[in-house]
Amino acid sequence: MGLLRITGTLDLAQFYPDGQSDGDTAHVVIDPEKSFAFQETDGAEFQVTTVFTGATVSGRDGRKPVIDKHNRIDIRFQGIDAPELHFRPTFSHLSPAQKDAVKEVNRNFRQPYGASAAAALSEFLQALGDGKLSCYVETQVDTPNDVCDTYARVVGDLVVVDSKKNEADLNRWMIEQGWAFPAFYTSMTSAEIMPLRDLAATARAKELGFWPSFTNTVVFPDPDLVFAKTIDTNDNGPVLFPKYFRRSCNWYVSIEPG
Repeated sequence: MGLLRITGTLDLAQFYPDGQSDGDTAHVVIDPEKSFAFQETDGAEFQVTTVFTGATVSGRDGRKPVIDKHNRIDIRFQGIDAPELHFRPTFSHLSPAQKDAVKEVNRNFRQPYGASAAAALSEFLQALGDGKLSCYVETQVDTPNDVCDTYARVVGDLVVVDSKKNEADLNRWMIEQGWAFPAFYTSMTSAEIMPLRDLAATARAKELGFWPSFTNTVVFPDPDLVFAKTIDTNDNGPVLFPKYFRRSCNWYVSIEPG
Protein backbone atom coordinates (compact mmCIF):
# COMPACT_ATOMS: atom_id res chain seq x y z
CA MET A 1 0.00 0.00 0.00
CA GLY A 2 1.07 3.57 -0.57
CA LEU A 3 1.36 6.25 2.10
CA LEU A 4 -0.66 9.46 2.05
CA ARG A 5 0.73 12.35 4.08
CA ILE A 6 -1.20 15.55 4.71
CA THR A 7 0.63 18.49 6.30
CA GLY A 8 -1.20 21.30 8.05
CA THR A 9 -1.88 23.22 11.22
CA LEU A 10 -3.82 22.21 14.32
CA ASP A 11 -5.67 25.03 16.09
CA LEU A 12 -5.74 24.16 19.79
CA ALA A 13 -8.78 26.37 20.43
CA GLN A 14 -10.97 23.63 18.95
CA PHE A 15 -10.31 21.25 21.84
CA TYR A 16 -12.46 20.80 24.93
CA PRO A 17 -13.51 22.70 26.98
CA ASP A 18 -12.92 25.78 24.79
CA GLY A 19 -14.11 23.89 21.73
CA GLN A 20 -15.96 20.69 20.97
CA SER A 21 -13.30 18.43 19.45
CA ASP A 22 -13.25 15.25 21.48
CA GLY A 23 -10.69 12.51 22.08
CA ASP A 24 -10.57 11.09 18.57
CA THR A 25 -11.51 13.82 16.09
CA ALA A 26 -10.00 17.14 15.03
CA HIS A 27 -9.95 19.74 12.27
CA VAL A 28 -6.67 20.41 10.45
CA VAL A 29 -6.12 23.51 8.32
CA ILE A 30 -4.39 22.65 5.05
CA ASP A 31 -3.30 24.14 1.72
CA PRO A 32 -5.37 22.34 -0.94
CA GLU A 33 -2.62 22.82 -3.52
CA LYS A 34 0.35 21.66 -1.43
CA SER A 35 -0.66 19.70 1.66
CA PHE A 36 -1.50 16.31 0.14
CA ALA A 37 1.43 14.11 -0.90
CA PHE A 38 1.50 10.43 -1.84
CA GLN A 39 4.35 7.93 -1.58
CA GLU A 40 3.57 5.05 -3.93
CA THR A 41 6.12 2.61 -2.51
CA ASP A 42 8.25 2.52 0.62
CA GLY A 43 11.31 4.71 0.16
CA ALA A 44 9.98 6.55 -2.89
CA GLU A 45 9.69 10.33 -2.96
CA PHE A 46 6.39 11.91 -1.93
CA GLN A 47 4.52 13.44 -4.85
CA VAL A 48 2.11 16.33 -4.27
CA THR A 49 -1.44 15.55 -5.38
CA THR A 50 -4.51 17.78 -5.78
CA VAL A 51 -6.94 14.89 -6.26
CA PHE A 52 -8.81 15.91 -3.09
CA THR A 53 -9.36 19.52 -4.17
CA GLY A 54 -13.07 19.81 -4.82
CA ALA A 55 -13.65 16.14 -3.95
CA THR A 56 -16.83 15.11 -2.13
CA VAL A 57 -18.01 12.03 -0.27
CA SER A 58 -21.55 10.67 -0.53
CA GLY A 59 -22.32 9.13 2.85
CA ARG A 60 -24.65 9.08 5.83
CA ASP A 61 -24.84 12.89 6.03
CA GLY A 62 -25.45 13.32 2.32
CA ARG A 63 -22.73 14.67 0.05
CA LYS A 64 -19.96 16.52 1.87
CA PRO A 65 -16.69 18.07 0.68
CA VAL A 66 -13.42 16.58 1.92
CA ILE A 67 -12.01 20.12 2.25
CA ASP A 68 -14.42 22.69 3.68
CA LYS A 69 -14.70 26.37 2.72
CA HIS A 70 -12.18 27.29 5.44
CA ASN A 71 -9.57 24.90 3.98
CA ARG A 72 -10.04 22.45 6.82
CA ILE A 73 -10.26 18.68 6.78
CA ASP A 74 -11.93 16.60 9.48
CA ILE A 75 -9.66 13.94 10.95
CA ARG A 76 -10.93 10.72 12.51
CA PHE A 77 -8.08 9.22 14.54
CA GLN A 78 -7.42 5.83 13.01
CA GLY A 79 -7.54 2.73 15.18
CA ILE A 80 -8.98 4.30 18.33
CA ASP A 81 -12.38 5.16 19.79
CA ALA A 82 -12.56 7.55 22.75
CA PRO A 83 -15.55 7.81 25.13
CA GLU A 84 -18.24 10.04 23.66
CA LEU A 85 -18.15 13.70 24.62
CA HIS A 86 -21.36 14.41 22.71
CA PHE A 87 -23.60 12.10 20.75
CA ARG A 88 -27.08 12.98 19.55
CA PRO A 89 -28.97 10.16 17.81
CA THR A 90 -30.48 10.96 14.42
CA PHE A 91 -33.28 9.15 12.65
CA SER A 92 -34.65 9.28 9.12
CA HIS A 93 -38.07 8.48 7.67
CA LEU A 94 -40.02 9.46 10.80
CA SER A 95 -43.59 10.65 10.79
CA PRO A 96 -44.31 14.12 12.26
CA ALA A 97 -45.68 12.48 15.41
CA GLN A 98 -42.59 10.29 15.76
CA LYS A 99 -40.32 13.31 15.30
CA ASP A 100 -42.11 15.13 18.10
CA ALA A 101 -41.86 12.09 20.37
CA VAL A 102 -38.16 11.63 19.69
CA LYS A 103 -37.49 15.32 20.27
CA GLU A 104 -38.92 15.02 23.77
CA VAL A 105 -36.36 12.42 24.90
CA ASN A 106 -33.37 13.03 22.66
CA ARG A 107 -30.24 14.50 24.21
CA ASN A 108 -26.66 15.38 23.33
CA PHE A 109 -25.58 12.35 25.35
CA ARG A 110 -22.21 12.19 27.07
CA GLN A 111 -20.49 8.99 28.12
CA PRO A 112 -18.67 8.59 31.45
CA TYR A 113 -15.05 9.69 30.93
CA GLY A 114 -15.98 11.47 27.69
CA ALA A 115 -15.08 14.84 29.20
CA SER A 116 -12.02 13.45 30.99
CA ALA A 117 -10.58 11.91 27.82
CA ALA A 118 -11.14 15.06 25.77
CA ALA A 119 -9.71 17.28 28.52
CA ALA A 120 -6.63 15.06 28.88
CA LEU A 121 -5.89 15.40 25.16
CA SER A 122 -6.36 19.17 25.34
CA GLU A 123 -4.01 19.50 28.31
CA PHE A 124 -1.39 17.40 26.55
CA LEU A 125 -1.56 19.61 23.44
CA GLN A 126 -1.47 22.85 25.43
CA ALA A 127 1.77 21.66 27.04
CA LEU A 128 3.33 21.33 23.59
CA GLY A 129 2.61 24.86 22.45
CA ASP A 130 0.25 27.82 22.45
CA GLY A 131 -2.39 28.55 19.88
CA LYS A 132 -1.45 26.37 16.94
CA LEU A 133 0.81 23.42 16.23
CA SER A 134 2.26 22.11 13.01
CA CYS A 135 1.03 18.63 12.25
CA TYR A 136 0.69 15.94 9.65
CA VAL A 137 -1.71 13.09 9.03
CA GLU A 138 -0.60 9.75 7.62
CA THR A 139 -2.53 6.75 6.38
CA GLN A 140 -1.70 3.73 4.25
CA VAL A 141 -4.04 3.56 1.26
CA ASP A 142 -4.30 2.18 -2.26
CA THR A 143 -6.62 4.74 -3.83
CA PRO A 144 -8.22 8.11 -2.92
CA ASN A 145 -11.48 6.29 -2.15
CA ASP A 146 -9.73 4.56 0.78
CA VAL A 147 -8.97 7.83 2.58
CA CYS A 148 -12.32 9.03 3.99
CA ASP A 149 -15.10 7.46 5.99
CA THR A 150 -18.84 7.86 5.36
CA TYR A 151 -18.80 11.27 7.10
CA ALA A 152 -16.08 12.63 4.75
CA ARG A 153 -13.52 12.49 7.54
CA VAL A 154 -9.93 11.59 6.70
CA VAL A 155 -9.04 8.47 8.70
CA GLY A 156 -5.40 8.45 9.75
CA ASP A 157 -2.72 8.98 12.38
CA LEU A 158 -2.44 12.59 13.55
CA VAL A 159 1.08 13.63 14.52
CA VAL A 160 1.81 17.05 16.05
CA VAL A 161 5.19 18.78 15.89
CA ASP A 162 6.26 21.25 18.59
CA SER A 163 8.65 24.20 18.23
CA LYS A 164 11.64 21.94 18.96
CA LYS A 165 10.61 19.56 16.17
CA ASN A 166 9.56 16.89 18.65
CA GLU A 167 6.74 14.72 17.32
CA ALA A 168 3.82 13.16 19.16
CA ASP A 169 1.42 10.66 17.61
CA LEU A 170 -1.96 11.54 19.16
CA ASN A 171 -3.56 8.19 18.27
CA ARG A 172 -0.90 6.31 20.22
CA TRP A 173 -0.85 8.81 23.07
CA MET A 174 -4.58 8.43 23.67
CA ILE A 175 -4.30 4.64 23.70
CA GLU A 176 -1.23 4.44 25.93
CA GLN A 177 -2.73 6.83 28.50
CA GLY A 178 -5.89 4.76 28.78
CA TRP A 179 -8.14 7.40 27.22
CA ALA A 180 -9.20 5.46 24.11
CA PHE A 181 -10.17 1.95 23.10
CA PRO A 182 -8.52 0.17 20.18
CA ALA A 183 -11.01 0.13 17.29
CA PHE A 184 -9.72 -1.10 13.96
CA TYR A 185 -10.87 -0.44 10.42
CA THR A 186 -10.82 -3.29 7.92
CA SER A 187 -8.50 -1.18 5.75
CA MET A 188 -5.78 -1.06 8.40
CA THR A 189 -2.62 -3.13 8.00
CA SER A 190 -1.00 -5.32 10.65
CA ALA A 191 1.73 -2.71 11.03
CA GLU A 192 -0.93 -0.16 11.96
CA ILE A 193 -2.97 -2.48 14.19
CA MET A 194 -0.42 -4.31 16.32
CA PRO A 195 1.24 -1.30 18.05
CA LEU A 196 -2.15 0.07 19.12
CA ARG A 197 -3.31 -3.32 20.34
CA ASP A 198 -0.17 -3.71 22.46
CA LEU A 199 -0.39 -0.17 23.87
CA ALA A 200 -4.03 -0.75 24.85
CA ALA A 201 -3.16 -4.02 26.56
CA THR A 202 -0.44 -2.30 28.59
CA ALA A 203 -2.72 0.60 29.59
CA ARG A 204 -5.41 -1.84 30.67
CA ALA A 205 -2.94 -3.91 32.71
CA LYS A 206 -1.75 -0.72 34.44
CA GLU A 207 -5.37 0.41 35.01
CA LEU A 208 -4.72 3.78 33.38
CA GLY A 209 -7.39 6.28 32.40
CA PHE A 210 -10.87 4.77 32.23
CA TRP A 211 -9.80 1.12 32.30
CA PRO A 212 -10.65 0.52 35.99
CA SER A 213 -14.27 1.45 35.12
CA PHE A 214 -14.56 -0.58 31.92
CA THR A 215 -17.78 -2.57 31.54
CA ASN A 216 -19.25 -4.77 28.83
CA THR A 217 -22.81 -4.48 30.13
CA VAL A 218 -25.07 -2.51 27.80
CA VAL A 219 -27.63 -0.30 29.55
CA PHE A 220 -29.58 2.84 28.68
CA PRO A 221 -27.54 6.07 28.84
CA ASP A 222 -28.03 8.44 31.74
CA PRO A 223 -30.37 11.13 30.33
CA ASP A 224 -28.90 13.67 32.74
CA LEU A 225 -25.32 13.10 31.55
CA VAL A 226 -25.06 15.40 28.53
CA PHE A 227 -22.50 17.59 26.84
CA ALA A 228 -21.43 20.58 28.93
CA LYS A 229 -19.16 23.48 28.00
CA THR A 230 -17.34 23.23 31.31
CA ILE A 231 -15.38 20.21 32.49
CA ASP A 232 -17.43 17.98 34.74
CA THR A 233 -15.31 16.90 37.69
CA ASN A 234 -17.77 14.06 38.36
CA ASP A 235 -17.12 12.34 35.04
CA ASN A 236 -16.55 8.77 36.17
CA GLY A 237 -18.81 5.77 35.90
CA PRO A 238 -19.06 2.50 33.99
CA VAL A 239 -17.53 3.06 30.55
CA LEU A 240 -18.74 0.95 27.66
CA PHE A 241 -17.08 0.54 24.28
CA PRO A 242 -18.23 3.73 22.49
CA LYS A 243 -19.83 1.99 19.51
CA TYR A 244 -22.15 0.13 21.90
CA PHE A 245 -22.80 3.32 23.86
CA ARG A 246 -23.94 5.04 20.66
CA ARG A 247 -26.25 2.14 19.92
CA SER A 248 -27.64 2.22 23.44
CA CYS A 249 -28.45 5.91 22.91
CA ASN A 250 -30.30 5.08 19.70
CA TRP A 251 -32.10 2.29 21.54
CA TYR A 252 -33.10 4.56 24.43
CA VAL A 253 -34.44 7.31 22.17
CA SER A 254 -36.30 4.79 20.01
CA ILE A 255 -37.94 3.03 22.97
CA GLU A 256 -38.72 5.94 25.29
CA PRO A 257 -41.37 7.63 23.14
CA GLY A 258 -43.36 4.40 23.47
